[in-house]
Parts: sequence; structure tokens; C-alpha cells
Amino acid sequence: MNNDAGMPIAVTLEPGIYYRCTCGQSESLPFCDGHHQGGEATPFRFELKTREKVYLCSCGESQNQPYCDGGCGVDLP
Repeated sequence: MNNDAGMPIAVTLEPGIYYRCTCGQSESLPFCDGHHQGGEATPFRFELKTREKVYLCSCGESQNQPYCDGGCGVDLP
């Protein structure tokens, strides 16, 4: 996934299992809604045990997908 915007997506999520879209076709970005079916893209599955604010990668450079690791030069708070 490579996005020209490049800024991490800050979102506060409740505990649960989430799927981060990697095909860019989801109507509920940044989360997967199944539009990748039949394609090569596979969403990133991640689970949160507690309510927390996360920073999701939107540049595709993070080594810790789906989370931003600042590898693209963005400083996280």
C-alpha cells in the first residue's frame, strides 16, 4: 500500500479485532470492507485489548504494519 498523503491516521478504537485496508478500495477506509476479494491485497489484522489511540500507517513504509513507526519521517506525538 502506498499513499501520497503519507500522514498517519490517528484513531481511538475500542477493544476488538480490526482489519486495516491495503487495497485502497474500501468504502470504510482505513478499515477493510471486503473490496479486496479476488485481488492480491490482504488486509492487516490487528487486535486491541484495551481502548486506545493508535496511529495507522498510510504511507506503506512502516515496518510495524498496520501501525505507523515514523519510518517515513513523520514524528508521532
